[in-house]
Amino acid sequence: MSLKNSIKQMKMIARLTNGIYLQKGFIEGSIPPDDFISELFRFGSVTPSEIESINVENIQEAMNALKTLPNELQKNQDFDEIQDLFKSTEKLLTEVDGIRNIAEWNKKDGFIRDIKSMALKGTDFTAIHKLKDALKSWSHENQKLTEDPRKLNDHVAFGALISLRGYTENMISALKRLPSVLPDVKFVTIETVTGTLQSIFKASEEIEKLFNDVVKFQKAAHVKSDDVKGFSSFSEVAKKLNPIISHLTNIRTLVISRSIKKQELKYTHGFSDEAYDTLRIFEDLKDPWLQKVVNGVDFSKSLEKLEEFGKLAAKTGESLSFLDDPIVLQSVDKLINISNGVLKVFSKNEDVSISISNILKCVSIIPRKINSAALFELKNEAVQIDDLMNQLKLNVEKLIQFSEESNALKLLDEVLKIVKKATDLNTVVDVVEKYNMNPNSKDLLDFIENCNSIVQEFFTPIDKSEKLEGLVMEVENKLGYLDNYHEMLKKYSLFFQCLQNIEGLESSFKTFLFIKYIKTLKTDNLGYIDDGKKVVKKMAEVSKDLEDLGRSIDQMKNYKSVETDALKAFKNASLHSKVIGSATRGISIMKNFLDKTRLKLNVNVILEQLNNVYPPLSEEDIDNLNGIISLTSELFIMYNSLEEFQNNVQEQQTPQLFDRSEIFQKAEKVIGIQGNVTNMIRSVETLAERVTDINRYLEGYIGWSLFLLVVLGSVAALSYASYVFMCKKKSARRNRTKKEDIEE
Repeated sequence: MSLKNSIKQMKMIARLTNGIYLQKGFIEGSIPPDDFISELFRFGSVTPSEIESINVENIQEAMNALKTLPNELQKNQDFDEIQDLFKSTEKLLTEVDGIRNIAEWNKKDGFIRDIKSMALKGTDFTAIHKLKDALKSWSHENQKLTEDPRKLNDHVAFGALISLRGYTENMISALKRLPSVLPDVKFVTIETVTGTLQSIFKASEEIEKLFNDVVKFQKAAHVKSDDVKGFSSFSEVAKKLNPIISHLTNIRTLVISRSIKKQELKYTHGFSDEAYDTLRIFEDLKDPWLQKVVNGVDFSKSLEKLEEFGKLAAKTGESLSFLDDPIVLQSVDKLINISNGVLKVFSKNEDVSISISNILKCVSIIPRKINSAALFELKNEAVQIDDLMNQLKLNVEKLIQFSEESNALKLLDEVLKIVKKATDLNTVVDVVEKYNMNPNSKDLLDFIENCNSIVQEFFTPIDKSEKLEGLVMEVENKLGYLDNYHEMLKKYSLFFQCLQNIEGLESSFKTFLFIKYIKTLKTDNLGYIDDGKKVVKKMAEVSKDLEDLGRSIDQMKNYKSVETDALKAFKNASLHSKVIGSATRGISIMKNFLDKTRLKLNVNVILEQLNNVYPPLSEEDIDNLNGIISLTSELFIMYNSLEEFQNNVQEQQTPQLFDRSEIFQKAEKVIGIQGNVTNMIRSVETLAERVTDINRYLEGYIGWSLFLLVVLGSVAALSYASYVFMCKKKSARRNRTKKEDIEE
């Protein structure tokens, strides 16, 4: 309660001090009327003169034309022809994306060398075949020695040992040669066959697949570059919109400015409630506490001209109140966006003509349908070659890795040393015994079994190396045909190049995307146009009130009376108005926030879109938007400091103003919000403009911007460091004259 009462009393002082400054300034002519009125009603950069210049008739005529535009576009056949041309062009460009100049097939020579080399040398998989045979035979001979040595004939055993020696040596030799097989499962110059032939395959496929689209393109391409009658509808509307777009922008700026509570003040530091504070001065003068503060001095006569102005200002404030309805900003925002879109389309008229002209240059070299059956066979063979090369490479690498992990060479070498001791029949029994007592025989048998399984992958379901060699031979046989086919495709590549090299096509496509959006609008989607007309009509009524206010201020200039001459004693009226008004405004805003539910700032939309727009946001915009995100934590700290401030304020009933200094000293400890909110809002608008979904932008992001404007406008007022707090130290001078007390 103590804080509320203190603020109430300080607001009376702030209003009176501000009123004295204004009355004195109007008489002296030191306060420009337009600037003052703009500030009083929070118009921002918009001046009363700009509002007064609004031509209602012209705006309503433009709005009516805008409302009929969708129907006009739907009826215009010339326009449809141009739209068909761009639609078919865009489809072709999308489909052939990546096909450039096929004549510049840089990988061709390397591809031919690699294919011919592989066809000539083949693939050397001798080591694999050798390993396969050795594994199978080794297992057979091993079985003879390990089944039942007691039944084993010495001659049979000796033969098995001799055979095992040979097969073991073959396995060791094959395993050592495995790394040398790897170069045979990759090309020297190219990575893959399909990758190398991709541009040729794609060109051929697109020519065949897009033939029907090319025919549509040809039909659409009869449009002449200077025949842009389809834009006549836009031309008529644009002529009416161009003169009035600045008026709509001013209204929008005015609405936004009024919603932002913080702005640079020069003349109205003591007015927290806009125009109504001018009249409240005269209610305040009847307050017993204020009468004690001014020692009974009657200011009503000195400020009587200001009272007349206040009545007009209150009436104007009522007239402007409709602008505070969020629907107003939504309607004006949509009007401006769609109007700017129409103007942009009209401004692209010449660019569209140039685009059409450039598109038509490509028509003369449009390719014809071709037979690509042989190339289709080549593509299938290329896919098989790449698949086989990849499988063989993986199999070799797998075999090498398994051999190393199993210590195969060591195991085989141990066996080889044993079987080598079988030199004649007399050594057989001893060698067979040592062979069967080999401690690593189980590991060796596991290796043999698993290695055989891996080797079989080279030959299942077909001999992959043999199939690879056959496919390479098939491709080599088609190299001559491929060379001829490439020459044939070179002329077709000019068509693709021609389309892809047209500058400004993307811009034209975007233009027609907006036009498509306009064409699909129905009457019930254009209600904001009628809302906008109502706003403009009300603004015209406001402009009359503003003219009256301007005349009222002009009539005060050089006004003289005994009472107004007494105001000359307040030599520092401007400074006192600023200091007391700013300080009171600061603690008043603090109290307002304490009385309301704590703000919760939802920044999910910003987080979703921050790095997902094109073109990317500037570093400044990103910093501003991150500043909004950081507000979520700053708000928590701010509220805690506000509550601490309120709990420490004590009731003061004294009419001595210097006794009020303590409240401002305590208020300085409140932690406010940092950041430039004006820049934050500007970055929010930039982000919204770059959202690619037009419907979502027009329908959803307006509401989002409104929400942020309201929240950030409120938060902006909490940058307390920007307020100048009044006297920090109590004055030692207790005995003052009446004039000194009043001025203080």
